[in-house]
Amino acid sequence: MHSRLYATALVLFAALTAGADDKVAPLAAKLAQFDPRVIPAESDQGKQLAWMLHQDTQARLQAASLRETQAWHGVKTRADWEKFRDGRLSALQRALGQFPPVPRDLKVRVTGKLAGDGYRIHNLVYETQPGLVATANLYLPASPAEAMPGILISHSHHNPKTQAELQNMGMTWAREGCLVLVPDHLGHGERRQHPFIDARSYPEGEFRVGRQDVYFRHNTSMQLHLVGESLMGWLVWDLMRGIDVLLTQPGIDRDQIILLGAVAGGGDPAAVTAALDSRVAAVAPFNFGGPQPDYAVPKNTDRDFYWFGFSYWESTRSLRLGARDGFAHWVIVSAVVPWRLLYANEFGWEEQRDPAWPRIQKVFSLYDKPDHLATAAARGILKGPPPENNHCSNIGAIHRNKMYPTLQKWFGMPSPLKEFEQRRETQELLCPTPEAIKEFRPRHVHELADEQANRLLMSLRQRIHAMSPDEDHTAVLVVGIHVVVAPQPEGVIQ
Repeated sequence: MHSRLYATALVLFAALTAGADDKVAPLAAKLAQFDPRVIPAESDQGKQLAWMLHQDTQARLQAASLRETQAWHGVKTRADWEKFRDGRLSALQRALGQFPPVPRDLKVRVTGKLAGDGYRIHNLVYETQPGLVATANLYLPASPAEAMPGILISHSHHNPKTQAELQNMGMTWAREGCLVLVPDHLGHGERRQHPFIDARSYPEGEFRVGRQDVYFRHNTSMQLHLVGESLMGWLVWDLMRGIDVLLTQPGIDRDQIILLGAVAGGGDPAAVTAALDSRVAAVAPFNFGGPQPDYAVPKNTDRDFYWFGFSYWESTRSLRLGARDGFAHWVIVSAVVPWRLLYANEFGWEEQRDPAWPRIQKVFSLYDKPDHLATAAARGILKGPPPENNHCSNIGAIHRNKMYPTLQKWFGMPSPLKEFEQRRETQELLCPTPEAIKEFRPRHVHELADEQANRLLMSLRQRIHAMSPDEDHTAVLVVGIHVVVAPQPEGVIQ
């Protein structure tokens, strides 16, 4: 009714403007006071308008959580679990995007070598997919053994590969006889997707050099989402190619590939990689699978726990279609069984308050592998200064000390009596050289995404051209800069 009155008033005003000014002015004043809102803001219904989308999303999440909880209660045997798991992992892989073919010959170039006290470092450049170049530091023992464990570290969104804790782990474990690969994630460090490398390159405002990579992580995620890909998918693919790099090293023990996922966005891709790549013998995905340090555990966990992540800008924490297709975080970390899971938390962890923990334990018991499951947690909560809590940038010393006994038990890796902390300058650990850049010709994500968009548009045009007028067309979904033709499950709105 209000909308019709508003339209009538506008028409009347337009007509009257052709008349005398003394008639128009009073009517214009009344029109300026007209409230065009259909629902009064002060009404009970009006007060709920701003929360409609949130409430609808919450209702859908609650329904998905209850559905998945009911399905989980039906898992009684190992065969039940594998059926439950396989469908969800297949859906997860589809949601990540279209993985390219595995490279037959992974191009790896050593662009620099460093020698240290009991260890060596190789600066590496390698191509993970056409046009996408990775940079990494490989830490090696000064005297290699015949069979060495391989450790791949997925760093946090806080810092790239040169951060102090990552150097400590690389040097310490290399001195203990391991091969340790620390790559830059896509968008971080030498793989940044923005021009703001120092204060002089920042146009205005306060420059926070350590935060630009994490800020632009969201931009990169959106660019990939527009062309049917995902940041998580590309991070996982890069980690898989990191495993390839480790497996090409002389003396590597193929049965001892260990994947460590750091706090704050490093554990997410580590968990997904381990779930999809059976070459991972053990994974320690910090802050993924159960309670998050940022959020409390609700009273009704079956319905209200954040099984699928949050509506959060960190896209690797909230996986696309996770609730619809049921690949909850605890399912992802449990999928590594019969291999090993080090369930790790940055802060304090209370077993009795973790709703995911009994589910994970049950899965490992179905394989009679309870000894392949361990925990590592520090103390405190997200807010507050040390020593009451244990913030870290990647994996801190207190967290590593919690991990050492488990790794020794599982793989015979010695627990260092004292960690090695003679860190190298950042400049020493940089990887691309002019020769490597000329050879690999690295591309930016937005360039690769643009090419993918053009390929999708071409495919769409060809499909539309081939359709007959009476053909049952699939749903056409317009996403940002391109159009994707995709059949939608009945009753599902994406």
